[in-house]
Amino acid sequence: MSDESRSKEDLIKELRLLRGKLADKNRLEVRDKDTGLPSGTFYRAIEESPLSVIITDRDGAIEYMNPKCMDLTGYNLEEARGENPRLWKSGEHPPEFYKELWDTILSEKVWKGRLHNKKKNGELYWEEASISPLVDKNGVITNFIAVKEDITAKIKAEEELLLSLNHGKDLANKFRTIFESSSDAIMLLDSNGFIDCNKATLKVFGCTRKEEFLNTKPGDWSPLTQPDGSPSNEAAREKCETALQEGRLFFEWSHRRADGVVFPAEVLLTRMRLAGRDVLQAIVRDITRRKRDEQELLDSKTRLHEAEKAAGLGYYVWDIKSGIWTNSQTLDYIFGIDEGFKRDVQGWLEIVHPDYREEIHHYLQHNVIRQKQKFDREYKIINLRTGEERWVNGLGTLKFDGNGEPSEMFGTIQDITARKHAEQEARRETETMKNLLMLSEATSSIVDIDELMKSVVEITRDIITVDLVISYVWDAERKILRPAEASGLARGMLPLFKTEPLATGNLSVKNAMDTGRIYMESASKDGVPLKLQQEGVCEWVDNADLIALLPLVGKREYQGLLVCLCLGGEQDCCGGISERKKRLMQAVANQVSIALEDARHYSESISRAMELSRKVETIETISTISKAILSTLDLDAVMELTAGMVSRLVSCDWLRIIEVDSVREEFTFTAGFEKDGVRESVVMSFDATSLTTVVDTRRPEYIADLSAIKSPLRLERDLMNDGYVSVLRIPLIANGKVIGILGLISRRVSAFLPSDLATLEDLSHHVAVALTNARLVRDLEDFSMGTISALARSIDAKSPWTHGHSERVTRIALNIGRKAGLREKELNDLRIAGLLHDIGKIGTFESILDKSGKLTEEEFSEIKKHPVIGSDILAPIQQLTHLLPAIRGHHECFDGTGYPDGLRGMDIPLFARILAVSDTVDAMGADRPYRKGQPMKVIIDELKRCSGTQFDPAIVENYLKTCDVVSLLS
Repeated sequence: MSDESRSKEDLIKELRLLRGKLADKNRLEVRDKDTGLPSGTFYRAIEESPLSVIITDRDGAIEYMNPKCMDLTGYNLEEARGENPRLWKSGEHPPEFYKELWDTILSEKVWKGRLHNKKKNGELYWEEASISPLVDKNGVITNFIAVKEDITAKIKAEEELLLSLNHGKDLANKFRTIFESSSDAIMLLDSNGFIDCNKATLKVFGCTRKEEFLNTKPGDWSPLTQPDGSPSNEAAREKCETALQEGRLFFEWSHRRADGVVFPAEVLLTRMRLAGRDVLQAIVRDITRRKRDEQELLDSKTRLHEAEKAAGLGYYVWDIKSGIWTNSQTLDYIFGIDEGFKRDVQGWLEIVHPDYREEIHHYLQHNVIRQKQKFDREYKIINLRTGEERWVNGLGTLKFDGNGEPSEMFGTIQDITARKHAEQEARRETETMKNLLMLSEATSSIVDIDELMKSVVEITRDIITVDLVISYVWDAERKILRPAEASGLARGMLPLFKTEPLATGNLSVKNAMDTGRIYMESASKDGVPLKLQQEGVCEWVDNADLIALLPLVGKREYQGLLVCLCLGGEQDCCGGISERKKRLMQAVANQVSIALEDARHYSESISRAMELSRKVETIETISTISKAILSTLDLDAVMELTAGMVSRLVSCDWLRIIEVDSVREEFTFTAGFEKDGVRESVVMSFDATSLTTVVDTRRPEYIADLSAIKSPLRLERDLMNDGYVSVLRIPLIANGKVIGILGLISRRVSAFLPSDLATLEDLSHHVAVALTNARLVRDLEDFSMGTISALARSIDAKSPWTHGHSERVTRIALNIGRKAGLREKELNDLRIAGLLHDIGKIGTFESILDKSGKLTEEEFSEIKKHPVIGSDILAPIQQLTHLLPAIRGHHECFDGTGYPDGLRGMDIPLFARILAVSDTVDAMGADRPYRKGQPMKVIIDELKRCSGTQFDPAIVENYLKTCDVVSLLS
């Protein structure tokens, strides 16, 4: 049975159900005000039915007819209501025909037959009708319902077929021509197998002669089983029987070619009469390509969904008038919603975090709906499935109705939680780095112990983010920890703190001081706080969530102790503290320990000035070097500056900063010097030198005499061959890893003193920090420029005709900029502007970009929008704000005839004037859909012709200087 027949039967079933509902009029509470019929599912089924439906009362007066009936007959409901269906009589049926009809339906039976009727305009048509009585619960007929189908075309086809049968020979020839010329496989079969086939059949099934195919059965050209697992022979027999019974059957089937290859196909079986017997005509179409395309489409949709999920990006559509909200599956995942979620704008607002809900609702109603702005907001949501707070970025564009009112908003929502966390982490890291630098500066410049500890406790409290930091300084003579300074301590507690030394007999304190390791204890996870009285530490403070003891241990003796406390206030330290903070604590302890020790040394130097004058001078020089290194984030500058400063502190013949790559197991010898001359950078593997000892032990290495090494590796052997003897190597450590080595070599035996080692160790901490920062900045700059280049290539990739356009324009612009005398910083900005000048074309349809003919005014207007679109896209990026005029103005003309703002002369930004020439040169020289690229002579002539009108004459002159015009013209 066809889909059309099933639809008709389903409708008839629904109409029969409706008949039962119509029978009891007292139960019909909700009715259409015009028709009096019940509203709801059945009424909509009748209204939208492709079949004509008429309902009359018991006497035949018309009460209702559906839109299909009105379209067919030409009468509307008002014209037909109260009339008898004889309104449509054509006069072709005799009176006894209608008597038999009425006798049937009055006996509560269904009448079925064909009617030849007449439309309002007089046109005749055929209908196939089914008329049923409707009875109430007492069995009394109340109404009649007629379901009718227009079969005029079918009758005409039958008549034409009947007519053609009178010309049997012509029909047979015509059928044979169609049969043989069809591109689909057509075959005839009876119960014994195939009895005829066309040429396409042989091609589809891989046969060379009809004899290979005829007298075979469908199962012979099928695999053993079909995709659903059913045996092919049995399934084929069932399909043929069904087609013979119902007259027609359409289905998909797996066939097998003569070479054994299985392919999917669409099969249409049609019953037909041939030589007085029923046979089947089978039309087979190979759908392998369609199936492959469908699978590729499905795969692409799956990949798209996975990509959206990976990017945390989903789309939505909001029908503003109905309030209905639909969205992609990715948004279900981001929001944590299921099928039962109320999908309207109110439901969406429930997902928005309460802190943002009122703001977003006001922005949506006031800015978007009333002022008709685009939706663009970052806000928090609460995942309904997990309860987790997430950050999202919502974008939306309005669609307007005929009255110019917003009717729909569609857009995307992206989960930016990771980005937000990264930004917050970056801010925290920046703040921490700032505080560490402040601590470094304080510890390197303050030599008074009391002043030093005052700065230390304030900065440490910010770095580690605790409530209270108090410090004690070790008094070696009295063997006590003397109170120094406190930050966060209540004013009333200061006298108690200042007058009570910390007992060194306390087990926690003793353990920290003896081991030199941080001691930490936190409240239990159920929130029970620490009792400091029981701990014997800071007994004048009641309770705490966490206590951390940071021992300050110098190279030779104790320096003091820092006590950090979380008191259960804003800082949540219950249950422990992160590894990051532990590392920060250790870094602070190390830095303060060194500073305290240096401060002690400085104090002692007052009484022994002559003896320690060189030490004081060295410390001051280290401080100068530290500040100089930390004043720049340029990696090469840091390297060269360090090498130069070290050579002033320690006398040597060879000095190198050596970078360590533990992943590749390589050393890179970068900045440095030799007294015999400067060497280029050298890369050496780990197994070629004993430098790995420094990496493995993280300790300095001093070799007084290289010749004492029994089995020297290649580097050490080369150094000896060059006449070097003494070696001093200092590790540069950051985050617990050796990231570099400071290497000094002398031609003298035992050339380095212990003071040299101490000096370089003090300096190494600052160099390591500066080296780490410079690396981070370099990596960030490389990443940013790579991102910008990738974005430019993605825009150029919108059209095969613009591939590489942005990069070529950038190269031309940089050549012009260099001729114009731009500085390096300006050239870098010009590079970014060149790469991004066409980013606005992301909003231009590919059909316009790829059009081979002349653009229409409307299409050119769309093209002219891209400078403004590009400027708007980049506007939120603060770091690119100064480049927006160049991107917006690169299509302005020197005489003021350009777009979008009609700027003139020097009012056009310099970068925009440079890009205008560069863009034109590349556009004219490149192939386009509507023309071939122009030779350089034509381009130069055009530049000269438009100099002073479209282009700045000075820019044109600078461009002509960038190339050998004579050779180009030749």
